[in-house]
Amino acid sequence: MGLIWRLNGSSMPMKSGKARQPAYAGILAFLLIYSPQAAWGQDTPPPARSTERIRIYAGPEIGPAYPGAKDTRFSPFFDFSRARGEEEFAYEAPDEGFGIPIVSVEGIYLGPVMTFTARRSVNDTAPGIAPVKATAEAGVSLQAEIGDRLYGFTEIRRGIGGHDGWVIGAGLDYILRDRDKWLISIGPRLEWGNRRHQRAYFGVTPQESAAAGVEAYSPGSGIQSLGGTLGALYQLSPQWGLAAYGRYDRLVGDAADSPITENFGRRNQYSAGIALSYTFTRTRR
Repeated sequence: MGLIWRLNGSSMPMKSGKARQPAYAGILAFLLIYSPQAAWGQDTPPPARSTERIRIYAGPEIGPAYPGAKDTRFSPFFDFSRARGEEEFAYEAPDEGFGIPIVSVEGIYLGPVMTFTARRSVNDTAPGIAPVKATAEAGVSLQAEIGDRLYGFTEIRRGIGGHDGWVIGAGLDYILRDRDKWLISIGPRLEWGNRRHQRAYFGVTPQESAAAGVEAYSPGSGIQSLGGTLGALYQLSPQWGLAAYGRYDRLVGDAADSPITENFGRRNQYSAGIALSYTFTRTRR
């Protein structure tokens, strides 16, 4: 779940800070707020004030340590969003990358996105199999609100500092909700990797084969996994709520047939997360 800035004002990451002001400024502000007619006069109304709701999620999630891994790892499950007045919070798939859409055209959003994959060490496979460094994947995300019930996204990312390959992730969710009281979403997922990405996690060079006693293997680009995600939100009170999701992926094609997967990983990949949310309201001029 990522930090999303919707340009229609539905949700966005926020920065907070305090500025020191002279004491008389606080007194003046008090008079302006609690004596508006004295401050603005009988014929000049004060500026319109609006409210916004800010919702923060935080909790743990668990998932594969790296593509094709048998072991799992814990990581933060976090989201930060905003809604104007009584508008409902914009939907965001729980397994999207961290994105900030900067272009908005009639329910279509485009902007940068980033994900992170932990390293694969020698201990995760066998001596002689090259490790893969921790990788940040940066790229572009396209999101689309298709009516009131469908939401789709596509992320095109390139690995930095690790596998150095290209990855495409895509999903399409069907959404049921009662405004912000509760929400359920379900939909398919697809992951694609280019040749460099596939070889980093699923390939075995002749040198690695001789050192580790594993069959040499040279995968090509293609669909890496197919799966689905189920998400749910439930508001316990106006302030407190719960969010949870589960995701299943099945390695397919060259990734599934790799000796790395057969000997050290698994084809079935599971992810899940749960978080507690807190919503508060603030007034803006």
